Amino acid sequence: MSGAKRLLRRSTVYVLRSDYAQSQTEKVNAIFGLAIQLSSDMERDEDELTEGDSPPELEEQMEYMQEAVNQDVDRDLTMSTIETLLTSSSEQLRVARDIVRNSVFEVMNEGISVDEVPEARDEAEERVLHSLNSSRLHDAVTEITRSLVIANYIYDDEATSEQVQLLLSEVDPVLIREGQLLAQEGEIIGPAAYEQMRLVGLLDETITPYPYIGLLIFTMVLLLMFRFYTVQTSSPIKHSNRHLLLYVIVFFIMLALMTLISILSVLDVHGVIWITPIALGAMLLAQLLNYRIALFSVVLLSLCASVIYNGSAAGAFHSSFLVYAILSGFSGVFFIGKNPRLVKFCKRVCTSRLLTPRL
Repeated sequence: MSGAKRLLRRSTVYVLRSDYAQSQTEKVNAIFGLAIQLSSDMERDEDELTEGDSPPELEEQMEYMQEAVNQDVDRDLTMSTIETLLTSSSEQLRVARDIVRNSVFEVMNEGISVDEVPEARDEAEERVLHSLNSSRLHDAVTEITRSLVIANYIYDDEATSEQVQLLLSEVDPVLIREGQLLAQEGEIIGPAAYEQMRLVGLLDETITPYPYIGLLIFTMVLLLMFRFYTVQTSSPIKHSNRHLLLYVIVFFIMLALMTLISILSVLDVHGVIWITPIALGAMLLAQLLNYRIALFSVVLLSLCASVIYNGSAAGAFHSSFLVYAILSGFSGVFFIGKNPRLVKFCKRVCTSRLLTPRL
């Protein structure tokens, strides 16, 4: 069970509506009071009949009572029940009224949830049958009793909302830290670990377009940065296609190496990202082009690497590797500037391999 479901179950508030018992007993009085009145009127009319007059129609009285009960009491009684009531004596109806009223009130004086309604109706019916002597009224009284027993332990949405807010204010937030181990291989996933995986999005099966949109925006920002740098500075790649080609080759070689290393990290080769040769790429660009381009490219390559290696981090960027890559790249650029022999060797190798045209 998730934390939200447990919180909802703990905060659900039910209230006992004691007024329901009184309202249902009033409906008992209304049903039997109408039956007593109609039965008395029919008896009086029969007594007042003279020779040659027709007796009052029972069906008309039954239809009238059914319509009156439906409107006043909001209950649908069967025609057989109404006929039994109208053909019973006033004394029998008064006794049955008292029995049904007491049974309904006593049963509904206790809390009855929706699931407990059938049991409560059986209990009320049993009480009535133990007290009722007339077998003729058995079915009619049973139907009336069962229809008037309803649930009085009702869900209170306002009190539940207040309880939820109170419980939320008392709950301490659970922090899932970056790099935190949620479950080990072969470990049985419990409810707590499952809830943490759901919160961090590991259980989401839907494909969202937002990462791809973010990658597109990131690529456009890098291109704009490169364009702005080449326009605002007197860079050799601005005036020479050969230098531009050389820059693109070195840059894409570094991206290919990063991609290969990220694949190795996915294959559980731990720590392999830290051997990414950012400094080597910066040293090559520093000697083939100039130091400014090398420093600028270190920032671009570090940003690209932090995005490619973000599988090891919770955010969009691997911030630790970003700092490491920038420092190592800057160190490589400044280190090569302090070693004339290394400078000559790099120039000799790179120019002979990349810049010498083949005949």
